Amino acid sequence: MNTLRENAVVYYTNMPSDAPAARDGTPRSPPFKHHTDVQREVQRSISFGEPYAIHESEQIYGITNPDGTVVGAAKAYFESLTDVLDKRLVYFSRQYLVAEQRYDPKIEFQTLAHEGSNWDELPETCDTTFFKSF
Repeated sequence: MNTLRENAVVYYTNMPSDAPAARDGTPRSPPFKHHTDVQREVQRSISFGEPYAIHESEQIYGITNPDGTVVGAAKAYFESLTDVLDKRLVYFSRQYLVAEQRYDPKIEFQTLAHEGSNWDELPETCDTTFFKSF
């Protein structure tokens, strides 16, 4: 497991929509919107932590990252979500302690943006680590 220096996650709860559905009524794949009563309650999230997601935001989601930062990618995605019940953008950043050769264990999570009547029911923290697949 690897430590993230910073991460921004957009959490959201979807509204019903006309997304393509499988025979059993479930959405075919993300990022399609939920469209059944049961699925409406399911929360989704997209993480924009280093090292990959900053650039993947445009490649995978078609969202232009205006400033090439973690926060820029997350804010662009947050603003693109228009058909959702609630959404919350959570962020953290921490310093690398050079003398100790480790990241500062103290993490303060911040909600940078939110919308909806129940946004405060969405998570208020986000991942601080990631896995390398190679």
